[in-house]
Amino acid sequence: MADPLAIEWLPIDSIQVRKENPKRHDLRQIEESIRRFGFVQPLIVDKTTGTLIAGHGRLQVIKKMMKEGKICPGLVGDNGVPWKVPVVRVALKSEREAKAYLIADNRLTEKGGWDEASLGAMVRDLAKEKDGLRGIGLSKLEASRLMGKFGESFTEASAKGYVTSSIRQITLYYSFQEFQAYISRMEKAMAQAGVKNHTELFKALLADWEKKHANHRSQAKK
Repeated sequence: MADPLAIEWLPIDSIQVRKENPKRHDLRQIEESIRRFGFVQPLIVDKTTGTLIAGHGRLQVIKKMMKEGKICPGLVGDNGVPWKVPVVRVALKSEREAKAYLIADNRLTEKGGWDEASLGAMVRDLAKEKDGLRGIGLSKLEASRLMGKFGESFTEASAKGYVTSSIRQITLYYSFQEFQAYISRMEKAMAQAGVKNHTELFKALLADWEKKHANHRSQAKK
């Protein structure tokens, strides 16, 4: 029978980090999450080699927090004593298996995707409280898109207000990956076009298209 998983508390500096790790991390978002929820997820270390195979981003963040003298809920150690972190040791068959697990631990989470309707409802509920969206890993733009896409249907009053308003809105739907890519491209386009917001950029792009289309029609008539 395999040994049951047990949590050990080890000093931060005793954790041996892998030299190769292809996964990138949003350290700011990780820190926000830790500051809100505490350090609630143990690191995973390979028993055979003693190296870290899951939790590189979290370890990097708490090292930074300790160096800066910040408080990290959920960790032990103070008065100049290095923090101790919860660690689970797993016995993998080889170094190659450790590499495979590192990839699987990160990639399988990405592959799962989201039920965006359910996610949007949860985000909308969290947004009702001050700082409700802090530390959950969503940017303001992502949260706004979800709440707008999966918001409640128009009531009669809101529909009447929309009809009589002088402002109109165009909503475009994208996946998270597409949204991030398009926002990045739009920011570059705004800088090149010398405009200040997405509305002005949209107008500039339409004007440019209409100009090119008019030139094409003019040349076709000749």
